[in-house]
Amino acid sequence: MALVNTDLPHTYEEVVEDDLRKDFHTLKREVFSKLEVLGDRYFDFIILELCINEYPDFEQKQINQLYGEIKSNMILAEVADEIGLGRLITHNSTSEYRSMKVIADAYEASTAILWLTAGRDKTYEWVQKLFKATNHGHLLLLNNAIVNFEKWAKEVFNIEPFYTQTEIEIQNRIQHIVKVFLSDNFITESQRYTLKEAKEFVAKKALKMALEGRIKLD
Repeated sequence: MALVNTDLPHTYEEVVEDDLRKDFHTLKREVFSKLEVLGDRYFDFIILELCINEYPDFEQKQINQLYGEIKSNMILAEVADEIGLGRLITHNSTSEYRSMKVIADAYEASTAILWLTAGRDKTYEWVQKLFKATNHGHLLLLNNAIVNFEKWAKEVFNIEPFYTQTEIEIQNRIQHIVKVFLSDNFITESQRYTLKEAKEFVAKKALKMALEGRIKLD
């Protein structure tokens, strides 16, 4: 099962007024930044409330883990693509992380636009449907992705994943590229400014692929 249900109930075009939607990609940077911050706060409030109401027996740590994964750049960027928001975004970033962040920020900005144009109730309803479309059990596994991907690989293939890492310099800053393999099979890679972040994120990507049934070995 995918982490995000591809049959999401609404597209961006259906919930945001036409004029604002058409002008979304022309917003000035400072206006976009303010909308992104505002939308982030709205989204935080709604998702936290939904997490607490849905799982009243969860401890605070579990609530924070689920909340953190739902609003991660990886999940928000995937949702943005599914609802068609990604088509409205143009950027010149070649970094996977920056690309995800730009699209995730756009999702948060669109949440602010929706709140300001359609009101709290419509925004709450939309985010609630998104909340219910995500696989919460799988998202919680991502919180400890390195360990859980290793467990999955051993259970399914009786193989322990191994990682390689290289460094490159971009604009006078070192970035770490980490690749993960199962036996001789390359699974995926990630690029970050710290080795720890790169390994954690590549494990999340690999585990997500595994949970969605997208890993096949030769």
